[in-house]
Amino acid sequence: MPNVPLLRTVLATFAFASALYNFASAQTSTGPAVATLTLIDAAAQRDLRVLDASSTIVLSVDGKALNVRAEVSGSAGCVAFYLNGSHIRTENLAPYAFAADDSGVYRKWTPPLGKSTLRAVAYSGANRSGTAGVAKEVVLEVLADAPVAPAPITEEPVVAPAPTPTPTGLAVTTLMLINTTTQQELHPLQADDPIVLSTCGSALNVRADVSGKVGSVAFYLDGKFVRCENVAPYALAADDSGRFYAWTPALGTHTLRAVPYPKANRSGTPGATLEVSFEVCQTPKVVFEPFKMYGSNGALNLSAYEAFAQSYDELTMEKRLGPAFADLHVNTPEDRPTLYRPPSYSRVSGYPRTNPYELGTNPTTDGDYWSDSGQVGYIPDDPVNDPGLDRIQTYAYYDKVFAISPRLDWASGRPHPEPQTRDSYYQTLFGTNPMQPVAMVRSYGMQQNEALVLYRGGLLGVAGMQTSRGSNERPYPGLKFPAHKVPTAIAITTACEFALVTIWDTELKKGQLAVIALEGKYLPFHTWPYMGLANQGSWSAFKLLGYVDLPMTTPTAVAAASNAWWSGPSQTGGLVLSQIDLSYDKHRLNVYSGAWTAVVAKSGYALVASQHDNKVAMVDLTPLLSYMRESYLSSAESFKRTMAARGTGDANFPEAFTVKPQITPKVVWTETVAEPTAVLAGLKLDRWTKDYFKAYVASRDGTISIIDTSSLMKRSSWERLGALRITGTFNVGANPVDMCLARRSDSNLPLIPYVDGKQVTDTRNNLLYIAVRGERKVVAAVTFEGKGAIYRTIRDVRMGDPVAVSTAIRGPIVSVADFRGKKILSFRVGRINDTRNDKIYGCGADGTDPFELAGELPFAGHPFLVNSANTN
Repeated sequence: MPNVPLLRTVLATFAFASALYNFASAQTSTGPAVATLTLIDAAAQRDLRVLDASSTIVLSVDGKALNVRAEVSGSAGCVAFYLNGSHIRTENLAPYAFAADDSGVYRKWTPPLGKSTLRAVAYSGANRSGTAGVAKEVVLEVLADAPVAPAPITEEPVVAPAPTPTPTGLAVTTLMLINTTTQQELHPLQADDPIVLSTCGSALNVRADVSGKVGSVAFYLDGKFVRCENVAPYALAADDSGRFYAWTPALGTHTLRAVPYPKANRSGTPGATLEVSFEVCQTPKVVFEPFKMYGSNGALNLSAYEAFAQSYDELTMEKRLGPAFADLHVNTPEDRPTLYRPPSYSRVSGYPRTNPYELGTNPTTDGDYWSDSGQVGYIPDDPVNDPGLDRIQTYAYYDKVFAISPRLDWASGRPHPEPQTRDSYYQTLFGTNPMQPVAMVRSYGMQQNEALVLYRGGLLGVAGMQTSRGSNERPYPGLKFPAHKVPTAIAITTACEFALVTIWDTELKKGQLAVIALEGKYLPFHTWPYMGLANQGSWSAFKLLGYVDLPMTTPTAVAAASNAWWSGPSQTGGLVLSQIDLSYDKHRLNVYSGAWTAVVAKSGYALVASQHDNKVAMVDLTPLLSYMRESYLSSAESFKRTMAARGTGDANFPEAFTVKPQITPKVVWTETVAEPTAVLAGLKLDRWTKDYFKAYVASRDGTISIIDTSSLMKRSSWERLGALRITGTFNVGANPVDMCLARRSDSNLPLIPYVDGKQVTDTRNNLLYIAVRGERKVVAAVTFEGKGAIYRTIRDVRMGDPVAVSTAIRGPIVSVADFRGKKILSFRVGRINDTRNDKIYGCGADGTDPFELAGELPFAGHPFLVNSANTN
């Protein structure tokens, strides 16, 4: 917001706002608290720093387009801002911005010069209603320029700024950087050649070299006069008869201007000025260089294409993931908090899943237990012997205590490496042990006991957990793609019916989508044995049905959804899936056209993106899903024929696309999106939602595009129907690389409307977590219709490079893969209500924080994949 209108607002409301301020100050602070006030660069849309109780803002350094964001602890309904005692604005939605924002895009404000007092007060209700919490107040001193005091420097009298130089034959020709320890020249100052203190040294000076008969040279740093030198050598930080004094420049970007004069003390007509803008870094700046998949003429760069398709080392994965925070922000002061982490307690007996444990006391067997387990994929330090896949536990309750820190899943056997990577059947099927995962998926819809894992070399296998199948339920299914069909990403439909794999056809140089029918008949009590219908992911067979040509050469991400949903026996007359026998005609009819129809999908889609082709495409799965539904359910005779025709050949059920082309999924929509990095599909709507089905595309610049997918997902009359299109965008910060559904709701969310005093959210559709690599943070976002907003930002000094994110089923745990940190971190993002033992565990040391660090787990490599599922 411009400065003048803001000041007018201040003056116009001063008297009334002062009264409100005095009243608010007198209240007892028992509500939400303003924890920090963060200065925002509104031009670059990035955090600058947390404001101290007394802070200085230098407009020439920090910029004139600013804003201030209030971070709150506890549940806040609004934050009110006061400047010098006058109420400026009240923000009801996060982010709580002093100068307002547009769905997370901060508006611009230039603070007035001089000293001001900024105060922020959080309230439990909207519009300054409810309980006022602990306020945060800072005193700001706003300067136009930073004071410069190179030492030792004898101050010259400050005179009027130099007039615009006119040609006189005098000129400053070079600004030479000097190492004053060695008294040697280093290099001329240039805009593209930063001063690196670790190599140049911190004892420096700058000499102005001149032409013509010069009487003095005046130096200005960042627009402020520093000194005037009347005798050569003309040195920014002075000299003693040619021996240069030392000066250490401040980190950041600066502009040095040197003006020559014919006479001493800046008198006479000035000559030609030399002005250089330069950057000062502590260490060499790392320039991130992405793959250049296409040349300037639009032709495919074959060498880059082959490298990207075939290489899975650390360097290539870095380029796949895009720039990290360290690549984008050199020498940035540390401003991340150190979140509370609960201590871990060891046990001498009892279940290993809660040894150690973090929450609870005096472990005692109570016969109740549950846990989440899964896998972590990483680029191994030892790629010859380490397959790069381990089995982990993310959450557990046993013996009345909770284990919330990540750990290797020793309860299921040997977790390193993942046992399936050493399975003898896979060795026979693939001709080698599967090594180095490329992509991995677990459904956020139906329970999926075993992850689907793509490995280097075009191998598709599974990775399970302690209870994902019986000891005699073998073999593990697998599939090997032809050598020229290089898989890059994988998705699964909502009820685990089909896997979708993006393919680079290196012979034809085109992108494709491989469609694989899935059968999960193991653990038979919990599942259906019918290939291509709902199951719980204890995999028994795969069948590759064929490929769908895509309108892109290099697909890099895929997400999928079907409109099937089974929430448990309460949905199907008290029967689990195994008890719904489709050979029994009453059951078949009930699934086809009766009360149980939601169990089998009628339609769905796959969303595919290419960060190199700057394109996304929507693939309609309805022809395939309808084929499966009609084949199994349309009549008793059709069911019998379908079961009799089941087989591995192309002409066996389910038939290959080459045999039955009419069931091939179709590309129905394409859109240009700049550098899409990740995609996500919404799966389910709450019965009373006011929103619609969505998908999401993340872009390198931080944009999240919201897509209306209702035309491909709607099956109930109460669900909204709209056109397939991008309905809006919001921004989360540079380089978001992974997204997952939240699974759990939160209170007092922005954007979501209240109906009868309540908010209705779709935890598997419009609440999501996003790993933002370029800003070393994980954010929780909420969307409603075409708008999106961040409602939680997780930052911690121990998390430096988040590249993958996953949410647990059993508890409020968010797991994050830290690529360069070579570890997994878990965060608890909500309280745990232990109703069995009548205990409530809040986050933080006093139980009132919105989240906390649950723990860390190091790996012998760089993790970039993580997911988990309910174990028992």
